[in-house]
Amino acid sequence: MAIDKEKIVGFVDLDENYVDRLYVAKDYQRQKIATRLMDKIENHAKKQGQISLYSHVSITAKKFFLDRGYIVNKEQYVEKQNILFKNYVMEKFL
Repeated sequence: MAIDKEKIVGFVDLDENYVDRLYVAKDYQRQKIATRLMDKIENHAKKQGQISLYSHVSITAKKFFLDRGYIVNKEQYVEKQNILFKNYVMEKFL
């Protein structure tokens, strides 16, 4: 979790080897917060003996994950309230 003046400005969850809900508040983006959060969970996963991490990544987050060494395993469409959203199953070998 990233906190600024007692305000949560970013977070990420790690469930075994699944990266979930990487988020940084709009006013705090482009300040390396997501990078630091991902560094922390990737290092934690390595210490726990994980050999890879994967995530379902939005179109807007795809470049960030690619830049971190994740690869696209699959492009997919997810339906929410009768709307199709494209995302990517991405994985990084640690």
